Amino acid sequence: MGAATHTLSIAERCLSTWQELRKASVYASDSAFASHLLSLELRRRERFTKTTTGGPKQKAAAIREPQTSTPVGKHHNRMADPEISPSEAGSDQGDNESIKTALELLNTDLDMSDDESEIDDISEMCIEEDELEIESPTTPSMLSVSEIETPDQPKAIQPETPKDTHQCYLYQRLQHQHSNLRHQRTPHQWEKQINFFREELRMVQSTKVLCSLDLLADEFRKRCGQPGCTEKPTVKHVINGVGATFISVCSMGHQGRFSTTEFDGNGMSVNNLQVAAALLLSGNNFAKIEKFSKFLGLSFISASTFYRVQRLYAIPTINEWWEWMRETIINTLQEQDVVLAGDGQCDSPGFSAKNLCYFLMEIVTGYIIEVEIMDKRHVNMKSATMERKALDNALSRVKKVLSVTEVCTDASSSIKKMIAEEFKGIFHSLDVWHKAKSIRKCLLKVSNTRENGKVGKWTDHIIRHFWHCCSVCGEGTSTDEEALERLKNQWISLLHHVCNTHEWPTGKCHHGDLPDEHELPWFDRRDKDFQALQKVILEPSLLDSFKSYVRFRLGTCKQHGGISQDRRDKDFQALQKVILEPSLLDSFKSYVRFRYEAYKARKQLSAIDWNFHQGREKAVNDKGEQMVSRKYNRRTKEWNLRIIKVGKTYDYIPMLMAMIIRKRFTDIDGITRHVSLAEDDPARIQPTLAMAKPVSSRELFQAHQSRFRPPSTENE
Repeated sequence: MGAATHTLSIAERCLSTWQELRKASVYASDSAFASHLLSLELRRRERFTKTTTGGPKQKAAAIREPQTSTPVGKHHNRMADPEISPSEAGSDQGDNESIKTALELLNTDLDMSDDESEIDDISEMCIEEDELEIESPTTPSMLSVSEIETPDQPKAIQPETPKDTHQCYLYQRLQHQHSNLRHQRTPHQWEKQINFFREELRMVQSTKVLCSLDLLADEFRKRCGQPGCTEKPTVKHVINGVGATFISVCSMGHQGRFSTTEFDGNGMSVNNLQVAAALLLSGNNFAKIEKFSKFLGLSFISASTFYRVQRLYAIPTINEWWEWMRETIINTLQEQDVVLAGDGQCDSPGFSAKNLCYFLMEIVTGYIIEVEIMDKRHVNMKSATMERKALDNALSRVKKVLSVTEVCTDASSSIKKMIAEEFKGIFHSLDVWHKAKSIRKCLLKVSNTRENGKVGKWTDHIIRHFWHCCSVCGEGTSTDEEALERLKNQWISLLHHVCNTHEWPTGKCHHGDLPDEHELPWFDRRDKDFQALQKVILEPSLLDSFKSYVRFRLGTCKQHGGISQDRRDKDFQALQKVILEPSLLDSFKSYVRFRYEAYKARKQLSAIDWNFHQGREKAVNDKGEQMVSRKYNRRTKEWNLRIIKVGKTYDYIPMLMAMIIRKRFTDIDGITRHVSLAEDDPARIQPTLAMAKPVSSRELFQAHQSRFRPPSTENE
């Protein structure tokens, strides 16, 4: 009677689960929904059958000890690691342990709790498939990771799951700063997206500590773990990357096992996976962290494990996240004229540059909407043309989806020619900051001679005058031609002002009354220093270039009122100096070189970080006062004020790491599999940067000749 009641209870539960999932699905008929469930079950079985370390010709891998099935396919009692041989991992197993293949395990009835049943497993897989297929017209808002349920927090009401598995926290910033954004989802939908990665987020956010291996081993040797047994066991351990597994056996035959890390369904340590992901996401390189671990005496993952995790899971996840973020921002900019600012940076200075990254930023919101990576092999080994080609590719892609009316860059002659010929409908502005820097350099060169000393004293004031002319020339004008005429007139009026003439027949200075004692010496029109200054101010090429500055654009920063002109350029330059920059990854002066796909992922990650932390508030102290600091300017020999902003939160990192772990959990192929090169990988063009065909090292060694005589072996 009890068995019949139990069977009836299971049947009722299956029916209720079927009905709930059927209502949540988008399938038109029960048969279509049943086919969907069947495909999920077959896929799940295929994943189990492919979980093997012996290759496709062997049977399914043996799984020791009864295990529980979870939505991510995690087996708590499984001990394995790609770096440990099967003989080492299984040498201490008892003969009385049951061994069942994965196919046998699927057909065996196990005692499972409600949260670990096969039905719940299928249910969550169904939800996952539906989320990937259903097209939703809305976009989620951000929910702080701190709101995720943890064992120490009460369980909150869980709302519906959104469609996109690659949501990021960028939208909280967008919602706060731009109330007219389209495609916004309700806040509660993001919370269920977090629930979708709840298991992975739990692993990511769990606290890790360092512990000496001897202390743990001594603790296990004190007594047997079997209740009532007082024998002292023999303890062995196996190191798996950053974790270890302890196996204890006492004289009574009792066996115990403890692992310092969890394992995924494919036998890889979760901590090893997280270390590899954190190493990349934090902007570090493997060699530096491996050296740190070596000096600390910390067991660490191998280089092959890191590069495989990076290639198979981390880089694809970063690329998917960036593509989602880019698409989200572009959707908010539809049906409006867009102004872009661009800047490029090589991975190393000089002609030794191998890669170049070009960013395109939307100038009003300050969000980066395009990242283009260029390799020397893409441009026939001519590094000087990388920036022009990168801008061409990036701007062409953006122009297909947005109405670009203006782009601001530096004053590269090749870029100016390209935009004039290939993007005729786009107005090309030049960066005011770069032009001011160029004028300053010219004035300082003129002032190097003794008779032109006054020019050097007036340099800072002349540069400020140029900034002022560019910023006000567009006020009260309706066309760029009128603004250009006004800019030239105000710029040339400087020649009257420096001679203490503030009114002349065709105009006057715009400043108020000057003090009786002027700190700078006035010029005399008959002196050579005035003629030298006049030659710079009236330079025809300079006046002709003013047409590109009438809209007062800053190519290195978004337009932001309230920030001093000296500080505006530093915002976007800070993007080039974030911790993800290859040139800053090594504490030594040598530059770290990355392969193309790794360099691209790190640049995408830096753009993600920039967009997420856009619009940070100014920091205040306990008294509510704005926090500031000082910085010494070696050029001007003066102290400058620095505004301190609130620190970065990096709230998107846990979600990125959870997605990397999920990608590993759902991978049915081995981590050692071959991966083809991407279509844009320059290695398809040429394997290395060398222009000559590579020669074997042995041939080079045999042909090597030294000018030094080898030490004599004869007895003297």
